[in-house]
Amino acid sequence: MANSSGGIINTLVGPAKNDTERDARTVAAALAWTLVIGSVFAISWQRHYWAAACMWAGACALVGMLLGFLFGIPRFLSRSGMTATIPATDKQLEAGGPAAAAVILTEPATGATVSGRTVTLTATAGTGLTVASVQFKVDGSNVGAALTASPYTSTLDSTTLSEGAHSITAAVTDSAGNTSTSAAVSIIVSNTTTAVSVVAPAAGATVSGKTVTLTATATAGTGLTVASVQFKVDGSNVGAALTASPYTSTLDSTTLSEGAHSITAAVTDSAGNTSTSAAVSIIVSNTTTAVSVAPPTAVQQTFGGVNTNLEEISDWLTKIIVGVSLVELQKAQSKLQGAAGFIAQTLGGASQTSFAYGLMIYFSIVGFLGSYLLTRLYLQRAFRDAASGQ
Repeated sequence: MANSSGGIINTLVGPAKNDTERDARTVAAALAWTLVIGSVFAISWQRHYWAAACMWAGACALVGMLLGFLFGIPRFLSRSGMTATIPATDKQLEAGGPAAAAVILTEPATGATVSGRTVTLTATAGTGLTVASVQFKVDGSNVGAALTASPYTSTLDSTTLSEGAHSITAAVTDSAGNTSTSAAVSIIVSNTTTAVSVVAPAAGATVSGKTVTLTATATAGTGLTVASVQFKVDGSNVGAALTASPYTSTLDSTTLSEGAHSITAAVTDSAGNTSTSAAVSIIVSNTTTAVSVAPPTAVQQTFGGVNTNLEEISDWLTKIIVGVSLVELQKAQSKLQGAAGFIAQTLGGASQTSFAYGLMIYFSIVGFLGSYLLTRLYLQRAFRDAASGQ
């Protein structure tokens, strides 16, 4: 049988009660005969009675002790009635038998980050005695039932564990009842979902052109890092996956049809978990707005390449000025005489009146024609420059 520490209880024998009593009677008889023989021997040697008796008793005692060691102890150990515990490994080595079975955890790897309800646990057991069972444990508590046949694989629901580090072991029991525990494997439980969201463009935005900016933010779960972010339009990838923040890409909206489309972002973390953002709806509008120019009206004229009615206005003003001048001609004569007299006084007296009239007529004609022609030429040049875009 096996003890709780894995050792083997080896049964050793001691004498039964009847055997002990028989041995005691045998020893007593032997001592009695020894005394009788010793006494006879001593009497035959009268002069040395006591010395001979002592020598004979001592010799008998030594012989009895020798026989006791040679025959008494093996006989004592060959019968039931006494037990002693010998470690299993010592007994096996003593008997030349196989070593105790060993177990090694092969999955998950040390330091692995796990999540979800189906984390695979795998162990290998063998060498030595026949494997009776393998029991997986997390933090010392059993995971499922003991496995009695290879392959030794079980499933761990990591959602039942707290976030952070945990220890996995496997305990093997062999056919002799010996138990052995594997080296502990440390894992990190992370069931916090890695998240991503699209922040640009805004939901419902109208976009156009070849450089529409796409921007997303991503947050990794506990103990994890963001591995990549992939933008998608209507489920199709936009460019390559982004492996570093800021997660920004460019969309050529001219490759899309006019109207509504859906933008999403998919994130992958360091544990291989993936998550997709909520969809953002946009409206693509790349149609150019057409502008029509109405033909010129009857009052509009083309002057210097630009449609204008300034020339018509100029003609109207000219006619008005000429008409007013003819109506007010008589009044104008007296006004001219007064102006000529004023100018003559400044020039030297009444004798200069004729010269003053000449100056007034000359500068009136030259000033009017000069201003009129200068204005017309300047306006024509200004209209031509405007038409040519200068």
